[in-house]
Amino acid sequence: MNLAPDSQAIPESAHSVDTRERPLSGLQELRRHWPLLLATVLGISVGIAAIPGNALSVFLRAMQHDLGWSRAQISLGGTIVLLVVAGVSPLLGWVADRVRTIWITGAGLVGLSVALLLFSRLNANVGVYYAGCVLLGIAGAGSATVPYARAVSTAFVRIRGFALGLSTVGTGVAAFVLPEVLAPYAARVGWRAGFVALGIAVAIGMLIVAALLSRSPVATRPPGAVRLPEVADSRVGSTLREALRGRTFWTLAACFFLLLFAMAGLQLHLLSYLQDSGVGLASAAKIASLAGVGVIIFRPLGGWLFDRFYAPRTASVILVVATACVLAVAVFGASAAPLAALAIGLATGAEFDLIGYLAARYFGQRSYGRIYGLFYLLATVGAALSGVFYGAVQDGSGSYLPALFTTAGLLMVSAVLLLTLRRYPTTWS
Repeated sequence: MNLAPDSQAIPESAHSVDTRERPLSGLQELRRHWPLLLATVLGISVGIAAIPGNALSVFLRAMQHDLGWSRAQISLGGTIVLLVVAGVSPLLGWVADRVRTIWITGAGLVGLSVALLLFSRLNANVGVYYAGCVLLGIAGAGSATVPYARAVSTAFVRIRGFALGLSTVGTGVAAFVLPEVLAPYAARVGWRAGFVALGIAVAIGMLIVAALLSRSPVATRPPGAVRLPEVADSRVGSTLREALRGRTFWTLAACFFLLLFAMAGLQLHLLSYLQDSGVGLASAAKIASLAGVGVIIFRPLGGWLFDRFYAPRTASVILVVATACVLAVAVFGASAAPLAALAIGLATGAEFDLIGYLAARYFGQRSYGRIYGLFYLLATVGAALSGVFYGAVQDGSGSYLPALFTTAGLLMVSAVLLLTLRRYPTTWS
């Protein structure tokens, strides 16, 4: 009898036999499923996981000046968006297990585009701003990473880690391009015009993503109808109830929550931290954009390592390095700020590639969307609270230093939690 990672017997309902008939090499997987991978990179770069947070980071000081709101109030808007997306992510995961990826992502990108255009009409009523954030979170939820993770984890088996890591390049592109392009643009024509430009960019991105996904049989069929011999079988794996009964699920859930709580606020407030420290806007934007470069370099590399080494141990080493970078910034100040960008590059994207990879390895594909959706919910709640935490710390103490030390501590806790995980179940891994 095979045992699950928590030493629990795997029920017969887990379908322990993988029906893949002709496993492909990594290069063959890339050749066959490159439209899906490219669509995922672009879709995430213009989706709700990348655009609102980076936009608020760029517009934060200008909105504070024009609308008279505190940083905590503005950051709360980003928190509301994340909490709304988190709230619907289990439902989104359930939908992703049943509905075509191309339909879900198309609807989400259209909704996000419209919501961003409406944000250009904000007035000084903070209640209207918060209501708009709720609307943005609901309308753009389909552009979150949940449906993309479901499709990529199904299509790629041999190089699943690399494919998921490469997919997060989209967040790196957004983190690199937006500070460099949007900051000077908004400084010249205003943050309202910046929201209009973002809405148009998302709409154009949606058309390209839809065209690419239309070439992918994994994205254009319901998951249960995908019977290609070279992809992961959607009938293999744990049910949601079986996953919830094991220690592995809750260990991963705690890790993902703490990791996103540690890093999301740092990413949101990095540009403001640099400007508060006397760094000019142009120089601060260049330093902040290094986080995007870090994501572009380190996330595919991390995914490649996940495919070759035990992923929890590999990820814990990465988090220890990120911890050292954050501590250096806390001790040496803005002169070490590029290390903060490096830390963001190392740890950002965990809500997609690390969650996506470990969910597939520990729980299989049978209830992948629902399990990933719950992980995404907890991780997103952590990210949402992080932005408010950083804003409240700065508003209350006039310094980001306590928040930086908190980030370093939580990264270490996350690294330790990963080391407590047991080996993958051999039944479907």
